[in-house]
Amino acid sequence: MKPCRGRELKKGCYVIEISFPAKKSFNYGWLLPAFIPVVFAALYFARKRSRVPESREPIEEKVDESQLGETESLPAITDHKKLGNFVFFESKGVLSLNNETIELSDKEGKALSILVSNQNEVVGRDLLMKELWEDDGVVVITRNVDVLISKLRKRLSADPSVKIVNVHGKGYKMIV
Repeated sequence: MKPCRGRELKKGCYVIEISFPAKKSFNYGWLLPAFIPVVFAALYFARKRSRVPESREPIEEKVDESQLGETESLPAITDHKKLGNFVFFESKGVLSLNNETIELSDKEGKALSILVSNQNEVVGRDLLMKELWEDDGVVVITRNVDVLISKLRKRLSADPSVKIVNVHGKGYKMIV
């Protein structure tokens, strides 16, 4: 018998041994260094959420509210700003127009406060994103800012003298 390259093999019984390497078990030890930062991040955010938020109302305002009569619709607050025909109560996050109040969400109130404090100046999208979301540990896209500004424009649409305009490639400008 000449099976390959001219070698001769003896006739008889041949045994072929096949062995497979032993199956290794998964080593979980390397997960520990990756798990530690995740635990610290979770504790950080859980602690941040469990903190009692500061009251948005100044102390003087609390005293004024307790002395108000039931006939007044808005408290006599000293932190208001005039925006055309609107009155913006920054601490309450409320717009007032002809004795009508418009409740603003927290994000709308913060954004309007930033725009009002920088009237007739360009406020960058990055600044709005940082102040409204990133300082709270939330990462968002610029589209979120666009949607928020759109909501503010709708709320301010009752007075055509108050406008929030786009400054292409830079941000927004409030014009009163």
